Amino acid sequence: MGAGVGRMVYRNFGMRREFLSQSVFVYATSIFLSAFLMFLLQPMVAKMILPYLGGATSVWTVCMLFFQGVLFAGYLYAHGSIKYLGVKKQSMLHIVLLLISFFWLPLSLKEVTVVQGVHESLFVLLTLSSTIFLPFFVLSANAPMLQKWFAHTQHKSAANPYFLYAVSNMGSFIALIGYPFVFEPTFDLADQTFYWAMVYGVFALFISLTAIALVKNFKAVKEHVSSETLISWRRKLYWCALSFVPSSLLVGSTTYITTDIASVPLLWVIPLALYLFSFILAFSNRVKLPFKLLSFVITMCVAFVCLKTIFLSYTFLHIFVPLVLLFSVSCLFHRRLAVDAPESSHLTEYYLWMSFGGMLGGLFNSLVAPIVFTQVTEFKLVAVLALLGCISKSVKGDVDRKAATYIAFWFALVLACFFIAKMELLGENSAMIYKLYLPIVFLAFFVFTYDLKIKKGFVFFLAVFFLVEDSSLSENEEYKVRSFYGTYLVHNADGIRTISHGTTLHGAQHIEGPDRLKPTYYYSHQSGLGRAIQALNKSYFNEGSNVAVLGLGAGAISCLFDKGQNITYYEIDPIVAELATNDKYFTFLKECTPKFDIQLGDARVQIKEASSNQYKMIVLDAFSSDSIPVHLLTKEAIGLYLEKLEKGGLLMVHISNRHLDLRQVLAAISHEFDLSGVVYSYMVDDPQSTEVSSQWVALSKDHGLIKESFVDWERLDTNENASQLWTDGYSSILHILK
Repeated sequence: MGAGVGRMVYRNFGMRREFLSQSVFVYATSIFLSAFLMFLLQPMVAKMILPYLGGATSVWTVCMLFFQGVLFAGYLYAHGSIKYLGVKKQSMLHIVLLLISFFWLPLSLKEVTVVQGVHESLFVLLTLSSTIFLPFFVLSANAPMLQKWFAHTQHKSAANPYFLYAVSNMGSFIALIGYPFVFEPTFDLADQTFYWAMVYGVFALFISLTAIALVKNFKAVKEHVSSETLISWRRKLYWCALSFVPSSLLVGSTTYITTDIASVPLLWVIPLALYLFSFILAFSNRVKLPFKLLSFVITMCVAFVCLKTIFLSYTFLHIFVPLVLLFSVSCLFHRRLAVDAPESSHLTEYYLWMSFGGMLGGLFNSLVAPIVFTQVTEFKLVAVLALLGCISKSVKGDVDRKAATYIAFWFALVLACFFIAKMELLGENSAMIYKLYLPIVFLAFFVFTYDLKIKKGFVFFLAVFFLVEDSSLSENEEYKVRSFYGTYLVHNADGIRTISHGTTLHGAQHIEGPDRLKPTYYYSHQSGLGRAIQALNKSYFNEGSNVAVLGLGAGAISCLFDKGQNITYYEIDPIVAELATNDKYFTFLKECTPKFDIQLGDARVQIKEASSNQYKMIVLDAFSSDSIPVHLLTKEAIGLYLEKLEKGGLLMVHISNRHLDLRQVLAAISHEFDLSGVVYSYMVDDPQSTEVSSQWVALSKDHGLIKESFVDWERLDTNENASQLWTDGYSSILHILK
């Protein structure tokens, strides 16, 4: 009786092991969970790093490089370990690594400190390596590894396991969409890391049982041998190139968008989600992608990107078009990857070269481009390269010789015009060839030509032409430079010198005349900040009063104060400090503020070193382009500023933004700390004016000060809705999007 029961239990257990080792559901679930965890981790840990580097948009760019690099390492591990150990031994090795990775949990950056002198990119890479490397490495290997495991089962689909890759990308896609819309608004960072670790444990148990069952029921499968036994280097490089272009466009489009809004997970995941969704479509056997339509869309998008200075500057288009370009290029290039997929015997090698190309794309945008280019030129350059994918007859990549001939023609024409212009062979009219006439002729030719091949050829070299223009200084441009924190341009026209950070002007000075020291743009005497300081200069400030300004710009704020104040500027980027203190460009600091100091580093980190009750006023203006450093507006940050203010001190916050309603955030802050808050909106309609529309908020614990000195300001309605209150662990821009 007992023996019979034992045999029955053994048979049942054996059946379960066979089910675990061969069930499509089990493999699909494992690969889904792996991808889900991996892409949930990416925005979560990047958000944790942001406060250490001032909320810079480049943080996500370097994080992407790390993720792509570890993904390549994971694919290399999967390929090499299976090749040299075999599936059975490799599965056991993977379980061991999985168990070791639990020593990294729960994820935390509490012990991380910024080391002075270490480059920001290196800091991000070292921080990620010390906090998430092994868990992320283990997860990154699962996509090719589980497909290879499945290929060694007796399932009828084992010979073609590529459908599991679509499942993997679906898990990634759901994680990316779920993070900003569900996970981030619902949980703070501490809870996020806890729940992530819990799901990671479930995944580890699940895949361990699958691996054990696979070993117990392993049956050697003789892989089909064909002429593909050796993959040519040309084919490997082809896979690499097809991965490089979409990967680079992914990073470039993300930088483009976050520069103007905010470096936050919501805006990171939109391009990445589109990128991953293209994989789902490309590797699906049921979806037929329209090659000709994609080629046309790519061509039109590249034309817009390269000729955008000719078109009116609509914000919506300058966000929408790069995303459409990214998605179209990704669909086309990834479909070509799917069509050229080798037999399952080369599965891990195939994914290895795909990941290598993706890593190179991230490396190019994250480390190479900031050194080589003074502006964000890499986005246009790779967009141009994407056109090469359109110059073919079909998705298989056959070269269209007729199109290539037209390309050679346009190449010669563009180079000739460029040579004439640069050598000034036509005197003063030389520049007009490429600044006006050539674009108009090209555009007209583009509109009235119906042959798509000709359009492709013309757009390609027109793009190259404008790319060269971007890399040189124009007539009124005095200085271009790029750092980890963004791109800067000093421009001189009509007697006014301006400084731009990204796409937004951040300061201007009249070069000569009586208005030379007159504050301009957001800091004019009629702006909220200007009116506040004028009202307080005599009655509020004393000789030698201390003022802190978070964010330097051109230093125009100095000229709003009487000369008796001691002003300390907190600036994260040394390049901004160099420009503001260089008399060749701006003289606000030298002539208006005899007593000033510049503290380099993240404003929130540096101001901690100041004494309590040190400042009479703190001005918060540390924005890059229209991007906001969220960590400077959290409950903890405001609490720090209030600690550094004198009793009854004043906090002035610049909240001008085209995309976000920051009044709601400041209203919640005002309610949390029982502050009196008012807001002043200054509107300017004259596009020729050196003053621009701006919004400033004044906050203080001294209710009498606000009531008496800010009579014509609008009261900031207190907001009791806790969802609007940002903290170091919780912040979401969903509720404040305009």
